[in-house]
Amino acid sequence: MRLNRLTLRGITRFANTVSINFSELPEGLIALVGANGEGKTTIMESIPGALFRQLPSRDGALPNHVQGRDAFIELDYLMGANHYRSLVKADGQTGSQEAHLYNGDGNTALVSGKVKEYDAAIHERIATPSIFLASAFQSQNRKGNFLELGKADRKDLMIQMLGLEQLQVISDRAGERAKVLELEVTNSRAKLSLLDQKLAGIEDLKHNLALDEEALAKAQEDLETWKRRLEELTAREATMRSEAGRRAPMEKDWADTNAAIAELVKTKADLEDKRRNNEGLLAMAETIRKAAAVVEHMAEEIAAKRAELGEAEAAFQELSDRRDEAASYRDKSAQTSQALSTAKNNAEVAKNGELASLDSQIRQAEQELAKLQQTFATLEVRAGAIAQEGQNLRQQAQILEEIPCGDQFPSCSLIANAIAARDGISQVDENANKIVQEAAETAGQRDALQERMAALKEQREAFAAAPIEYPELVAQMEAQFEEERARFGELLVPPQDLETARHRVAVIQGQIRNAEADQAKAKTMADRLPYLEASEARIKELDAETSRVDAEMASKAERLSQLKAEMDALPTQKDLHDIGLNRAVCSGSVKTAEEELSTAQGRVAAGKARLADLEALVPERDELVERLEELHQNLSEWRHLQRAFGRDGIQALEIDAAGPEVSALINELLNSCFGPRFTLSFETTAARADGRGEKEVFDIRIIDNERGREGKLETLSGGEKVILNEAISLALAIYNSRKSGQRFETLFRDETAGALDPDNAQRYLSMLRRAKDLGGFHQLIFIAHQQELWEEADGRVFVRGGGVEVA
Repeated sequence: MRLNRLTLRGITRFANTVSINFSELPEGLIALVGANGEGKTTIMESIPGALFRQLPSRDGALPNHVQGRDAFIELDYLMGANHYRSLVKADGQTGSQEAHLYNGDGNTALVSGKVKEYDAAIHERIATPSIFLASAFQSQNRKGNFLELGKADRKDLMIQMLGLEQLQVISDRAGERAKVLELEVTNSRAKLSLLDQKLAGIEDLKHNLALDEEALAKAQEDLETWKRRLEELTAREATMRSEAGRRAPMEKDWADTNAAIAELVKTKADLEDKRRNNEGLLAMAETIRKAAAVVEHMAEEIAAKRAELGEAEAAFQELSDRRDEAASYRDKSAQTSQALSTAKNNAEVAKNGELASLDSQIRQAEQELAKLQQTFATLEVRAGAIAQEGQNLRQQAQILEEIPCGDQFPSCSLIANAIAARDGISQVDENANKIVQEAAETAGQRDALQERMAALKEQREAFAAAPIEYPELVAQMEAQFEEERARFGELLVPPQDLETARHRVAVIQGQIRNAEADQAKAKTMADRLPYLEASEARIKELDAETSRVDAEMASKAERLSQLKAEMDALPTQKDLHDIGLNRAVCSGSVKTAEEELSTAQGRVAAGKARLADLEALVPERDELVERLEELHQNLSEWRHLQRAFGRDGIQALEIDAAGPEVSALINELLNSCFGPRFTLSFETTAARADGRGEKEVFDIRIIDNERGREGKLETLSGGEKVILNEAISLALAIYNSRKSGQRFETLFRDETAGALDPDNAQRYLSMLRRAKDLGGFHQLIFIAHQQELWEEADGRVFVRGGGVEVA
């Protein structure tokens, strides 16, 4: 994964929108710089926040750490040849979330916005959070760090990195198939038992029984053969492990001998120093005679050096004053930058306020339109009811035209109702006309309101699309900022120049001290003449002692050569692993032979128990026997597949095979810091204490070659432990990038260096650069408070006052 741009708003302390274009930053090490509490960790953790909807160093869901209802994180990135954009929205009041994933053009949505769909899409295209946190991303609290995981979780993580989950699926399906076959075997055996009870063919039974007995003998012979082979391999493995056990004492002897040689070398050097001291006394006669001249010469030289010291101190003070002036311009530019950011934010707030006003007018118009549409619908219903009423009255009044007497007999109820209907028609028509007129007025109001809403929406779209109009003060502050930054660049004193001036002062001071010491030494030189004869005798004694030390060193060197030859003859870890694997395969063959023997014994016992009733059902029984043989063979194969593809089969072998490569990467990174001092091995298995097989350990073995000792990570100093921890984490990131298919081109480190001293800080920086080269990463983004670290970065992002600045 390679970052293009990160944009966020409302996340922890960032109330306003901030954005970082990582594609414009250089390749290499990128430092996030700022004081405590300015939000550096929030910026870095927004990357997994956009991908996995979580901030690694903060508990709880993402909405628990946002401001307001419109917080979001937007991440534009490349994954291999694919270009994606993730957008995660969080509501701090309701706790709800939305998650969107778009392709490279930013217009085609790959999910609907539901978090479950988004999480599945990220898992398919990017990685799981556990792989991301154990390799590419290292949080401040080391959450998800490989060394912080339990043994089972470490193994699960390695299985994910190696893409071995499908093997477990195969193993589970093989186990399910084996259970089905076991049930069929059980049923077939039951059916065979019933058939054997009915079979009456004694001769055929005897013939089959003889065949079964031959198979039984063959199974017994095969079992004995495999047992003998297993015993041979077990004995051979025990012998090899016993021989391998001799390596540790030899290695201790090797270390002790090396330490003894080192002490002898120091002793010889001390003897040689003493001899040189005594030899110097033999040549001091002429020096004593010249002592007075030397003292006078030293006085002149000291006076000259003191004058030179005054000039050097004046030059150093001039550079210091210039550095302080540059710092003042740097602070002014920072203040101007903050004011410029505030002015731009005010302009953005004003525009957002206008947009909010237009949105409020649109919502009010929508509410009024809904009321008018409801009123129009009510009028339509009333108009329909009145029309129906008018139609009913006309039908009832039609009787007056159809009967001969017309309306002459109003006492007749039928005629009375018709007359009443005729008289009511005009009122109903009047009511209908009123409803029609009211509906027309309502429709006119509705159409006018729709036109007004369209105009408001068009006005809002145009206003939103228009660029923000900044006040003239912004341009003035931008020019002022550029002027201050330029002046800062002119006055900036390279640290090496200041250090060179400081070094010159220190050198001259040292030269003065040395000259004064030489002067004092010359004054006392004549006092050493009485010791000359004693020195000659002492030289003879020292020569004899040196000869003895040389002889002892030669003896120790011969012992080292002998130890190397003996250790080269001992079995290696690979030899032990190979024979252990062969023994495990042979043990499986013994179990298979035992199962076959048990099956043959069962068949012979069944044949002998049912000699009385075979003849009529022999063909069916033979077919069933063949089926059972096929079932046993299939069952054995499925069980073998289940074991082979299970956690203790191919998966365990693949994880074991990963150990040397991860160890080599760790040692390569450590070599970039400490040279050959540390040697580290990544051990996934170890022999059990009782000698029965191996157990999973996932331990780290460390050898300090400088101190000649082996220990655990916890025994090292704070700075060494920090760098070793980082070497392991970076090696896993490189290994995951190579093996898992998840190509992370960007790494993240949140204050993983801790409070390192200057030497370890430089070592740590060298290791980061080496890790970048080994893994082929585009950028490595880190947070560190030590100035000597972030000043050496290839790019820097300053985080302060709720905003960011790329420098």
